[in-house]
Amino acid sequence: MSMRFQEEFRAVDTGTARAHFVPTLGRWGLGSRWEARFESNTVTQVSAPTSENGLTRTGLAPVSVGVKFQIQAAAGAHRPSLGTILRIFPSSGTGTLHTGRATGDLRLAADWNLTPRISLNANAGVALNEYKDGRFTAGLFALTVNYFNKAKTINPFVDAGIQAPESRAAGPSVIVDGGVAWLPGRRVQIDVSAGAGLRGRAPPRRFVSAGISLLFRASERR
Repeated sequence: MSMRFQEEFRAVDTGTARAHFVPTLGRWGLGSRWEARFESNTVTQVSAPTSENGLTRTGLAPVSVGVKFQIQAAAGAHRPSLGTILRIFPSSGTGTLHTGRATGDLRLAADWNLTPRISLNANAGVALNEYKDGRFTAGLFALTVNYFNKAKTINPFVDAGIQAPESRAAGPSVIVDGGVAWLPGRRVQIDVSAGAGLRGRAPPRRFVSAGISLLFRASERR
């Protein structure tokens, strides 16, 4: 069994407010096909300089628990790896970050090694999100293109994410970002990126982030 822990710091500017949070993802391998997942933005600080005399609020963000199942492993450029990811967000969080209803999403994810140096990571799915007096359903799509140097230690990437609709009776939201991931060792990855929201009412106008991923080998099969 192995465990991968990912954490990053992200600063977001929405145009009317700024948020700082620490997205955290824990992944635990459960055999060759299953993976348990835990995810949250953990400690979050939101500042609204244009309202309430610049009031700043700090709290704990909602959490999610989930699983990933690998449908097939990758086999060269003609066969991507495929898996499904299910996440459940129970009512959680503190203060103004607290959610009153359980939500979740289900995605089909693919990792495709187009060439020895270029990979394509895509996922598409459906989400059940909270909205004022109830919930609404939205479609999800995300795409990442990675480029690997010869040693596969310096990897530029570009991301794009779409949710449609963004909220009930609204249009889609679109967010893009780009950055570089550095792998100083087999079990450590450090990355930095910057991006912006291209469309939608709520997406961040711009953001920067820095993160680290660590792989812990809890046990090995013999």
